[in-house]
Amino acid sequence: MIDWIRTIWVNLSPIHEDLIGLGFTLLAGMIFYLFKARVKLIFGRANNSLNVLSVPDPSDKNNQGPTEVYVEKFFLQNTGRRTATNVEFVLSDWPNDIRVWQPRQVEYIRAKKGECIVAIPQMAPGELVVIDCVYINKKAAFIASVKCAEALAKEVPFWTVRRFPTWVNSVFALLMVFGVAYLVQAAAKLLGV
Repeated sequence: MIDWIRTIWVNLSPIHEDLIGLGFTLLAGMIFYLFKARVKLIFGRANNSLNVLSVPDPSDKNNQGPTEVYVEKFFLQNTGRRTATNVEFVLSDWPNDIRVWQPRQVEYIRAKKGECIVAIPQMAPGELVVIDCVYINKKAAFIASVKCAEALAKEVPFWTVRRFPTWVNSVFALLMVFGVAYLVQAAAKLLGV
């Protein structure tokens, strides 16, 4: 077994430096992965819609005008490597209707100042929670805070389709070119060109 490995190593002698460099690159990537944040919550809003219906609101006797229905979708995701516990998503005001997708154990708490707290017992790593809020003839709430027992959340722009900044796409393209160049260089060294 060791002779077989030794034979492969001797045959790859023209690219020893390249293989050692590749090994250090992979080692550095593994070290960065190990020190990645344990729990990392991100949140944002992706889309909303305002609909004006010509159906008058039956609870409003004075105003027989149209009914405004505002729908907003919030996203909450644990991008870390550990489970987030006791997650609290706090809205500044109570919506007319609120739904959490996917169906799960959730508690809706009304705070003293009228805030709506969506309490989620736990979120697995990589899990995405969608919160739909409906407001009928009232002002929409804003996100007051998002936190869990392990960390505070960071607001990020969410897109319904994954989008990256131009500089990220450029770096990926450059790395692909370097990768192809590395393979051509390694093949040329092996062939003795």
